[in-house]
Amino acid sequence: MAAGRYSPLPEEVDFLNQQGYAELLVDARGSGASFGSRRIEWSPEEITDYGEIVDWMVEQPWSNGRVGAFGVSYDGTCR
Repeated sequence: MAAGRYSPLPEEVDFLNQQGYAELLVDARGSGASFGSRRIEWSPEEITDYGEIVDWMVEQPWSNGRVGAFGVSYDGTCR
């Protein structure tokens, strides 16, 4: 998995970072800049992808192992 930092940071990301949170923006399989194809929202492949992303996040040295999501509707699961 590739990780990067968006620049300039949106205001909400700056605020969350200052509070000790990391924010990851994720493109669902086959959407945005993501590779692959997307048959439907919440396909078995997409659910597996999210599990792998969470596993990757909790293994990072900056992670305390706790993961949450926020946003409205589908955006809340991809962020």
